[in-house]
Amino acid sequence: MPQHAALTLAILLIAPVAHAKDWVRADIYFLDWNVEVRARLSPEALRKQTKAEGGDRWYRIRHVSGAALNQLLDVLQLAKLRPDDRELEDARLVVDLFDSSGDRTTYYASRFKLATPDNRLKRAIDQHFRDYFRDATR
Repeated sequence: MPQHAALTLAILLIAPVAHAKDWVRADIYFLDWNVEVRARLSPEALRKQTKAEGGDRWYRIRHVSGAALNQLLDVLQLAKLRPDDRELEDARLVVDLFDSSGDRTTYYASRFKLATPDNRLKRAIDQHFRDYFRDATR
């Protein structure tokens, strides 16, 4: 593997965790895992729809900071994200993490995988992950 490719891969693998100490809050947009939709939702579409429908029984928004943010980061396990196929996921969850300067870093999840918005990095999620976000957004 060429040296610049190895360096790029190393940066991609550590990038999600590099700003973890700077994150001060998170906005969570959630569509119940079991709701069927007509077409695959992108993270942007889920965020927009949740803002429009927020508060109903399917689409929910939650703002997190402090100790709850640390728990959220533990559940996300961003260090476990790895290069994967670039296939789009059907967004059911969007997590926007904000640092102290207001910069946003986004992750999203389908029922099966957590991913970066460009779908380069992903990890499988489990029932514990799904339960956490179902319960945390009630």
